[in-house]
Amino acid sequence: MKRTPFIFALLLVVTIGLGLFLYYKFYSKEELTIWDTIPSQTVLVFEVGECEECLGQIRSTSLLTTLRESIFREYGTAESSKLISNFLETKNRPIISLHIIKKDDFDFVFYLPINKATQVELQLEALGQETKKKSQREFNGIEINELPIDGRIFSWAFIDAIWVGSFTPFLVEDVIRTYKSDRSSNFKNLIREATVLPTVKNDAGNIYINLKGFSDWLAVFSENQSVLPVLGQASVLDIKQRQGNLTLNGFSVTRNEDQSTILSSVRGQTPVPFMLKNLISNRSLLVTSYGISDGSELFKNTDLFKRKDIQDSIRSFSNIDVTSLFSGLGREIVTCYLESAGQSIARVLLFSSSNSQDWLKSFDLLSKASEKEDSIYLERYSSYEIRQIEIDNLPEKLFKPLVNGFKQTYYTSIGNTIILSDRVEELRKFLDDIDKEEVWGKSIYYNQFLESTLLESNYSIYINTSRALAAISDRLNANWSKVYASANRNHFNAIGLGAIQFSHLNENFYTNISWSFSPKAEVGRNEQVEIRDRIQVNLDYAITSKPFVVRNHATKRDEYVLQDSLSVLHYFSSDGKRQWKNEIQNKLIRGITQIDYLNNNKLQLFLVTAGKLHVIDRLGNYVNPFPVSIPQQNVEFVSVIDYDNSKKYRFLISDKTGKLWMFDQEGKNLEGWKPKNIEGPLVTPPSHYRIRGKDFILAVRQDGWVYLMNRRGENIKGFPLNLDMRPGGTYFLEPGNTLATSNFVIISRDGIKVKVNVEGTIVSREPLIRTSVDDQFSLIAENSNRLYVIARQNAKELTLLNESGKVILVNEFVGKNVVDIQYYSFGSGNDYIVISDKVQDLSYVYDGTGKLLTPVPLESTGIVLKQENQKTSVVFVNEKSLTILPLVD
Repeated sequence: MKRTPFIFALLLVVTIGLGLFLYYKFYSKEELTIWDTIPSQTVLVFEVGECEECLGQIRSTSLLTTLRESIFREYGTAESSKLISNFLETKNRPIISLHIIKKDDFDFVFYLPINKATQVELQLEALGQETKKKSQREFNGIEINELPIDGRIFSWAFIDAIWVGSFTPFLVEDVIRTYKSDRSSNFKNLIREATVLPTVKNDAGNIYINLKGFSDWLAVFSENQSVLPVLGQASVLDIKQRQGNLTLNGFSVTRNEDQSTILSSVRGQTPVPFMLKNLISNRSLLVTSYGISDGSELFKNTDLFKRKDIQDSIRSFSNIDVTSLFSGLGREIVTCYLESAGQSIARVLLFSSSNSQDWLKSFDLLSKASEKEDSIYLERYSSYEIRQIEIDNLPEKLFKPLVNGFKQTYYTSIGNTIILSDRVEELRKFLDDIDKEEVWGKSIYYNQFLESTLLESNYSIYINTSRALAAISDRLNANWSKVYASANRNHFNAIGLGAIQFSHLNENFYTNISWSFSPKAEVGRNEQVEIRDRIQVNLDYAITSKPFVVRNHATKRDEYVLQDSLSVLHYFSSDGKRQWKNEIQNKLIRGITQIDYLNNNKLQLFLVTAGKLHVIDRLGNYVNPFPVSIPQQNVEFVSVIDYDNSKKYRFLISDKTGKLWMFDQEGKNLEGWKPKNIEGPLVTPPSHYRIRGKDFILAVRQDGWVYLMNRRGENIKGFPLNLDMRPGGTYFLEPGNTLATSNFVIISRDGIKVKVNVEGTIVSREPLIRTSVDDQFSLIAENSNRLYVIARQNAKELTLLNESGKVILVNEFVGKNVVDIQYYSFGSGNDYIVISDKVQDLSYVYDGTGKLLTPVPLESTGIVLKQENQKTSVVFVNEKSLTILPLVD
């Protein structure tokens, strides 16, 4: 009997508990949050923070201005902008999600608690009454309102206590579908590991990113819809802005079972410092860097470890132990992306290793085993040996997923660092940059930015934003290509360097994203500000040469040299102060070239006057044994040749009759050039080319005979070659993988484009489009010989066309006057064209799209462009004055 009350009480408790369970299970609804309704296909979510001041600072940056005028351009119209402003009030606690809506576009969904949507509703109600075009429809039992705003349909709905809207109607439907589902596949569940990570309170907000979706979103902009590597699973980031930098930091996660992501490849590695910055060329558009503390562990995460067939394939060439090689790998694997010929992108891969000699020995074995010609490709360039491995995509086979591409492989080394590239000419340029210390580690500009980033990481992406955007502009699809072309280029140029970094910490990755930008006040500075920055120097006598821009090897600043009517050479510092003058007693012939005559990283000036060679140091003193007398008085052209960048210079002189003399550094006339007589005047100075490790000297006569010679002045087999035309302008080399596929492009004055290969075969002969019977054509090579343009001139106009014949610009001012045309490409869309009317002494400066930058032509007898610290200036002379003027795009 005593047990009866206990049993009764127990049954009562069980009954009440079961009742409560059934009630909450079937009758009581869990409170709905915005996060419950966000679809799983979402790319990212921006949860606006509580700090109105923080958000306001970000809105006012030039970075946000650029985004508003480009990828968010459709939200810049009047009513759309007002609607978004009402929505983004921090007191409303809004949330925005980003979605891909088609293969080349995306849009947003806006969420508010229903009790915070009053202001937005009032605006929509007023617009509905004004336009009388508001409509309703039902979807899955939810009423959707629709209203045309600025030419687009805005849809919105109320879902329980949530207001949701979008300019893409089916996105609102996706939200309703998610609400009606069991919500197990919503965005929050997809990135569940990231949602529990800590975030900062009282800031501008938090961004939650589905990293797989983010890779898909980047492909929206691309023409070929290429698949981009997935970084990881998800990230959650806080937003800050200070002192010209926008910073997002937080954490990223990658699931253990997912071995295909970039972050999974470096899981277990300790973060390392970015030491290879001392070898990264300033020309790099984008750099990826992997920090490796354990090479053996990395090997286990590569495709090579899982692919025994690839290992066996490598062993079939030579008995190489890849496991042993990877054990010494560390501490960095870096890929640099650079602009190359024909607007293509070249790659240079660097990796450091404690067993670099073993790597080199293995590469040498692969080079020998894979050779397809009679001899191994071996080129001595400066202090380097460059070799080739003829195995397709070798770097990718070794390091995938960290590295991709590299159809060909050329390699060399510096200390314990091995350097590979898919193009030998780009590898040479990269080595030149290292030798000249034109690298990130020696640059104030890059170092100042790098100091604001993580000093140690496991994976970093560094981007020179404006240059990278310009470089890939021709790879954008039609939709985004139009957006980029129509946007204000000054706003893009205001965006500086960016870094995306991941540093392994416990089971996650600390994440830091940093982007620099110019203050908004500096974007699109007006002409009055630029006039303030003008430097003008006046001389006592008329200036007879064009200005020459030279580099001070001590300060790395640009300086200026010119000659006056008394044959006095004047040297000015970067701020226009004269440093010295030298009476060279005769007129300069052609120009001034900087050389490292003593091979000590100090630069001197090389120049020629009638009967003399001159080498003058930075202080205005002659370098022994100069000046050197030569018998040639009637000099027409001068070329400086350094065959292998060894600083063993050769000076090639040609006269007006077609005789060529070559002198060594001491002024000794070399065998084969005493003189080499090509029996006719040249159209342009002879040029040296290195193709497949072999040296060639090209000279083209005015009557169309082409001479290709070796170092000793001997004609190459197949030359001289008669093109049966009169060439116009200069010529251009299109390098190929073999001698037979390496072509010189030459254009005749009457409009025939001819391609001749190194073996003396005319590959093609193509007529150019004529618009008038008096059209005259010429080829204008770009300053670094990466590109060329075609000039077509008649009495009415001068037209410049790109390599494929598309019109770049039309000048209607010069007519058939004698003109000098210069084409500059400072990299990644920073292209300029200068047209100088030599009859009127007027110069016109255009950007690469054909926009005239000098509505009032510059009065000049000589003009050049230069770029220093990412800023372009025009340097010109007229009568007695030298002017350096910053260029406003």
